[in-house]
Amino acid sequence: MPPSMPLDFAWLGQGPALDLANTFVPAQQADLLGQWSESRQKELSLTELRDLRATVTSVLEALAQGAQPPEEAIEKLNVISAEAPLHTTLRDGRLEVHEPFAGAVARAVFALAAGHETVATCRAPGCGMFFVRAHPRQVWCCHGCGNRARVARHYARAKAEKERVDAVERPNGPITEGGR
Repeated sequence: MPPSMPLDFAWLGQGPALDLANTFVPAQQADLLGQWSESRQKELSLTELRDLRATVTSVLEALAQGAQPPEEAIEKLNVISAEAPLHTTLRDGRLEVHEPFAGAVARAVFALAAGHETVATCRAPGCGMFFVRAHPRQVWCCHGCGNRARVARHYARAKAEKERVDAVERPNGPITEGGR
């Protein structure tokens, strides 16, 4: 069984769209939306968040595969963005920016879909989170996943080598108490 990502992981901090999509860990079938929502936003119900997450995830999956995002998902995000506009106010000489959560997520998806950054899916065993690549060869979302993947690969190689050596040392099968 592959090592799995701890479910109390620190968020990657790559924007609201990726954080929202990453509240579901496919490799572990773990849904962290409830606990994430409690500390991140209060505007949307869990049902609304699940619907928004499904839309965002469909776009991110397409982007990670180098495909065009589903048109219906983009249209849905266009509507969300239009209904949740960014606005500013000036209070006591301070500029305050107000951005409804759903609108922030939609605009973050649009920025990713515009192609200025590359979205990928972490290849570490037990992860599968979306992330923005820092460089073209990056395949893991964080150092922890890279370390777990390297450890798993080393363990698999060491195990295969041990089995190969054991097979060479005992060509007629394992030695039992009564001899061979």
